[in-house]
Order: sequence, then C-alpha cells, then structure tokens
Amino acid sequence: MKMWCLQILLFIIFIYLCCVTGAAEIIHVFGYEETEAKVSCSYDEGYESYEKYLCRNYCSSDDVLITTTEAHKNRYSISDDTNKQVFTATISNLNQNDAGKYWCGVTRSGILKDYYPAEVELKVEKVFPQKTSTVISTITVEQLKSQAT
Repeated sequence: MKMWCLQILLFIIFIYLCCVTGAAEIIHVFGYEETEAKVSCSYDEGYESYEKYLCRNYCSSDDVLITTTEAHKNRYSISDDTNKQVFTATISNLNQNDAGKYWCGVTRSGILKDYYPAEVELKVEKVFPQKTSTVISTITVEQLKSQAT
C-alpha cells in the first residue's frame, strides 16, 4: 500500500513539474493605431535552427501570421537572433482589430507538439488628432499707408 501511494505521489509531482516548467510567459505589448508593434520572444537553447512564428487564436495553420521562413508577409515581418535566442515579430500599420491574444511559436517535428514560449497580449490605442492653432498675421500696404497719415 505504501509503495502504491508513493508512486501516485511521484506521478503527481512529475505532472506538476511538467506543467510549471512548460508554462508560457505572458508578454504585454502596447501600440497606437497606424504605428507598429514589436513582439520579442525568447526561446530555450537548442531551438536556434527551428522555424519560429507568430500566430493568433488556436494557432492552427490558418492562424499563423508570419514565420521565419517567410521573413515578410503583408503587414508582418520577423527576424531571429539565434545568438541571443530571441525572435522578433513586427506588426505594421496597427488597427483596433490587431488587439488581442497572440502566441510565439517554435515548430517541432515528429510526435512533439509545437513549443509556445510566450503568450502575447497586444493592446492598440486610437490616435487622436492633435489640435493645432495657426495664427496668421497679414499686413497690407494700404493698412501701413493709413497708419502713416
């Protein structure tokens, strides 16, 4: 009986450690409409040669926005600094529809599922036009003549 309880306890500890070490960090990114947002995602050593990507929603193939094999696609671009183990995805010309949840992903082949080192929460704020006032001074020749007399 003691051996069975010990095995269950070890199994629970193993599952807990797998879940804790596999949990993705959350990156908060903020941007204004009509500007760009940069999302920097770090990844573990050993994934330098793997394809990286930025995706939305459930990260199905239709949800992948940009991969390191594409570099540029529509309003998205991506680069990978393998020395620092960080890839950076850029979203240009932000709009309100861009706000929401994204995922940084690393493609793994075989039976392993893709690796998601970070969840990204993007907030996009509206850009309000700045009020400017312009004062124009005009002096005509007739005004100057009438003041002189």
